[in-house]
Amino acid sequence: MVMNKQPFVLLAAIGLLAAIPRRQVQTDLAKSASETLTRFCTMDAAGNGLSADGWKRLGEMFNRPSASRPTHAIISSRGFNVSNPRIEGDKAHFYVEYMEVAQIDDLARFETLPGPHHTRVLYTLVPTTGKDSAVLKEGEGRFEWKIDVPQIEPRITVETAKRYVTDLRDTTKDPVIKKNADRTLASLERLQ
Repeated sequence: MVMNKQPFVLLAAIGLLAAIPRRQVQTDLAKSASETLTRFCTMDAAGNGLSADGWKRLGEMFNRPSASRPTHAIISSRGFNVSNPRIEGDKAHFYVEYMEVAQIDDLARFETLPGPHHTRVLYTLVPTTGKDSAVLKEGEGRFEWKIDVPQIEPRITVETAKRYVTDLRDTTKDPVIKKNADRTLASLERLQ
């Protein structure tokens, strides 16, 4: 008995065509979430989280922002690297990798961390909800995301740390902070 293959070929083609928009939506989700997380990491590395106002602005990118800014920041010698996302339903999971070498605090004290050591921080992003939301809508290609993990201490570059410590030294009247800043700047030069 000879079977007509046309219905099977037609069904396979329809299935393939139906999968293309879903794949495009998944690609758009991943791209949009990645752009949001990269924007956050770039702002964080540039030192936006080192001031109270900047910390609050960065907190607007989180579902669970921290009300108080930590008194220290981690220094990463190579900035950051955002992984490709793993999409699960409406969540996007990423690892951000850092090469942590030291930390500084609000008194311009420098502390070398054991290592340097490679650190991976897991970030989960979720689409926003509410009246102004741009949650996944096919065809719009626009999504807004919030980071759905607690806000952690800033992770900054060596250059950002130098600018921050120089500013602390130049604006304070406290001789202890000035002395700490001079020592820290010398230590930061050795990290280059």
